[in-house]
Amino acid sequence: LFKLLLLSMNEEESVDSVCDLKENGHVYDREEEDENEDAEDMDGDNCVGDYGGFTWKCASILTRFLEEHHEDMVQGHFFVEIGCGTAMPGFLLASLGYHGYLTDREESETVLNTCRERVKKEGLQDKIVVKGLDWGEQMSEKGNELAVDGSNPVVVIGSDCFYDLNDFDNIFATVVDLLATHGGFFLTAYQLRSATRSFQHYVQHWNLMADLLLEDDEIQIIRFQLRDAFT
Repeated sequence: LFKLLLLSMNEEESVDSVCDLKENGHVYDREEEDENEDAEDMDGDNCVGDYGGFTWKCASILTRFLEEHHEDMVQGHFFVEIGCGTAMPGFLLASLGYHGYLTDREESETVLNTCRERVKKEGLQDKIVVKGLDWGEQMSEKGNELAVDGSNPVVVIGSDCFYDLNDFDNIFATVVDLLATHGGFFLTAYQLRSATRSFQHYVQHWNLMADLLLEDDEIQIIRFQLRDAFT
């Protein structure tokens, strides 16, 4: 039902399926967390209960999608990754030469500091700024710390952010502010967990268009754009 809902919003065909993933270490589904008490975070420390410390399957699939399609989709844009966690997609884009921001909750100091350390270690200070950004906040209030052409549109990226229904409106509030300010689109990897969930209410409420670009097992890659951009 969810797939049919999204496809009914436009006539764009899905892109080809991504190749098999070649993961570095274990990639978790959220449902696995309770069964993996010895799971390791990006520093190798036990972090069960801290979602931001895991690399989730959605992040791997979104990373591979961006690796294959960045020239068509990201060229000429800067990026903002929301709820970045280990920031696999964001670091991939930076390694390909794009400028952008990695953001996570202000209170997620371990996640943010680990990202900053990796930025420094990989020499990406001229490509990436790491910021605390709570969902519902406006990025424009955080200041611009990158030498980014203000006329460039943004690609907002997020992996498995849509987990708790209580967060959905706040996520879209932050995303819509970015799109209204810069243009561009929001690309997210979403894991299907319920046949009764859909984005219909949020698409209508926030005046968005949604395209289903890829379905890989229970994970979908969806592009959201402001409907006003096409009027």
